Amino acid sequence: MQDDLLNIEEMVKRNMSNNESGGINSVAIIGAGIMGQGIAHSVSAAGLDVLIIEKNEESLEKAKFSLSESIDREIKRWTMTNSEKKSILSRIKWSLNFEDVKDCDLIIEAVDENFELKKHIFTE
Repeated sequence: MQDDLLNIEEMVKRNMSNNESGGINSVAIIGAGIMGQGIAHSVSAAGLDVLIIEKNEESLEKAKFSLSESIDREIKRWTMTNSEKKSILSRIKWSLNFEDVKDCDLIIEAVDENFELKKHIFTE
């Protein structure tokens, strides 16, 4: 049963090895909360470009700070280096413009558990 679970890191690795067939090169994540940040971190660490979309500047800045702090904790535990942090963050772009996702190969929704909000995002 464990093998059936969705593993974003494995999917990205498989995609990277099959990328000559026009696979996924960029991922948009709508929502920069804990889940969105974690997905962005994993996808960027695997070498893909990431675009994070957030609803307002305050939330965007809070998420940037939170992701940086999270990676800093990993550096303190010796599970990551400063150069890895720099590399990961260099592949992540931040935006308030929902239209920016149109050029991404994969779009992941990671917003709050609000049915109307999710419905609006999928409609867009």
